[in-house]
Amino acid sequence: MTPAWSPSGSWMSIAIDAHAQQLYATQEGGCYALLHDLQVERLVQRVGGGQVWGVRILSRHPGSEPGLVLFHVWHRSVEAWSSAFAQLWTYEAPSGFGIDNVHAGDTDGDGADELLLSSGPPSSGLILLSSAGKVIWQQLGGDASSACLVRDPHSPNLSIPAWVSRGPVYVRERGGSEREWPVPGTTKAETVCPGRTVDGRSGVFVGGRTEAGRAVVFCSDTGVANAVWMPSSDPMVRCEPSGNSGRLAVLLESGDLWVVDPGRGESKLVERIPEATFSWHDIAWGKTDGGDDLLVVTVSAQMLAWTVT
Repeated sequence: MTPAWSPSGSWMSIAIDAHAQQLYATQEGGCYALLHDLQVERLVQRVGGGQVWGVRILSRHPGSEPGLVLFHVWHRSVEAWSSAFAQLWTYEAPSGFGIDNVHAGDTDGDGADELLLSSGPPSSGLILLSSAGKVIWQQLGGDASSACLVRDPHSPNLSIPAWVSRGPVYVRERGGSEREWPVPGTTKAETVCPGRTVDGRSGVFVGGRTEAGRAVVFCSDTGVANAVWMPSSDPMVRCEPSGNSGRLAVLLESGDLWVVDPGRGESKLVERIPEATFSWHDIAWGKTDGGDDLLVVTVSAQMLAWTVT
């Protein structure tokens, strides 16, 4: 695990286009593309002073270049932009819905991403938007403390919403029914993210408390589970999988950043981020020119990156 770079500036959110290997980041004043020499080029003059905006990659219909999604953290605004930085659409969530995160994935098989908007306590809820920014489904209220889009076990090329609610993990099937995802009975989930094992099984990675301590547990739809324990008692606030290697980055409330390798059953402390504040944090994975994992994190307004071999 080797530190790669840490560009100057006060960074808020990051997203990596896996195909173009282009990193996008936000700070007060705009959304930027990070160039190879770590200089920045302004793309979208949209972020107002003192506001926090997140950024995500948006896959559009086949034949179209990927675009960007910008969302106003803790507020209600979402905007979609083309790769030429023309605004495609805007969406305003209902009053009282404060966006914590946005997750992109194809839920209907048309090749374009839908967007899952999640809002944590106290205004918990979930909203699924179409690729045109129209509401497909919403669940307002409740206790969705962590959410993501995971692979549908019945249609592996499609995604379905998953979320943590007071410990258990729930999913919404494509037909509209909701059910609890099979997680070992002793696991109280704190965070959830999509997962795939080295032998190709799809499922979810659940970070949380077990009888043996805190662990990241892979849970398939059939109840198959395996766990990687972490020598920490701190609550988990975020986990993010690498599409390149299957590793996971896990950020704890204390500011400790771990990398978990489920294939090897190993966990390793990457960094203890001093005075970590979680007013906003973000995690993205990419690849180096040599094909290794590149882990990029924003926390406490810093952007930090490591090469993970």
